[in-house]
Amino acid sequence: MKLRHLFVSICAAAALLGSLAQAAPGPFAPGKSQDHRRSFQHHQQQRDHHRDQMLRRDHNRHGQQHPGSGYRPRDHALPPGHRQIYQQRHQYRAPDRDQLRRQIYQQRHNMGRGPGRPPRSHLIIGRPIPHGWSQRVPHQHVRHLPQYPGYEWHRAGSDLVLVAVTTGLIYTVVENVLN
Repeated sequence: MKLRHLFVSICAAAALLGSLAQAAPGPFAPGKSQDHRRSFQHHQQQRDHHRDQMLRRDHNRHGQQHPGSGYRPRDHALPPGHRQIYQQRHQYRAPDRDQLRRQIYQQRHNMGRGPGRPPRSHLIIGRPIPHGWSQRVPHQHVRHLPQYPGYEWHRAGSDLVLVAVTTGLIYTVVENVLN
């Protein structure tokens, strides 16, 4: 009985609030003054103007705005030749393995072998180096090896492996060089 009485009172309150919400006057209701209507229209115009500015800003985002110089498109923002210099600096090719073998063979007695790999295991270029299969080459021996920015040398058994520092992916493997 109490539950039924509670349900009826909630429904009555909802009906009363719903009718009050429908009767609320809008911004252009007949009882509103001209000042109220003007302020509402002004508010709408400001909102629309702000929205247009934001869209324009997003549209021009590819260029740069500099005070006093006007608009500069993206192509003119960089110094001439920048793209060619960038491409020359970032052309990394795999090192020549024959030259690497000769350089490493001369220093092989100083380096020693790395930890043994499990039987029938292969180091695959482009895959991450398995945990525990290799050691970093010590700094005193790295100076005898060719340096590549962003890469470090590891030794795994009798192989030397060039590994990307950031990703841990194998870049090149020089096999059986530390025998």
